[in-house]
Amino acid sequence: MLAGNQSLAAELAAKMEETPTIARSLADAKSWLNARRIGYTRAGLVACSAATRLRADGIEAGYDFHRFYEWERWLLDRHECDEVGCDHKYCNDIRASSKLEVCATQFEIQGLELDWIGLCWGEDFVWDGLKILNDLKVTRFRVLRRSIDIG
Repeated sequence: MLAGNQSLAAELAAKMEETPTIARSLADAKSWLNARRIGYTRAGLVACSAATRLRADGIEAGYDFHRFYEWERWLLDRHECDEVGCDHKYCNDIRASSKLEVCATQFEIQGLELDWIGLCWGEDFVWDGLKILNDLKVTRFRVLRRSIDIG
């Protein structure tokens, strides 16, 4: 898919137990992830640390926002907890991965495993009509140029 080979991407997706889904709406993506998260399976939003334009959608990938959070808690905290006398450190914390409110970056998820991932693309991946570009210098220029042309 990233290389623009749609037929190969469709062929590979057809062999998968769960077909990947592309959503242009964060609400739709969260709904899709929540529908698949069953029991103690984990879901989470992941974004590139350089994807600063995701802020407009409520997704903060910046270092200053992320630097003091304990990322093992992001993965391990339960989505919901109804245990009597619960003493979990961050029980029902809105920042837990399965709450789908706080994204992790490629640095924070190293060594962590999620069952369901919502990959949030920003200006770090731009479709040029044939393939996805992932050179930040080129894509930032195109985003800037597009905003100048539209504005």
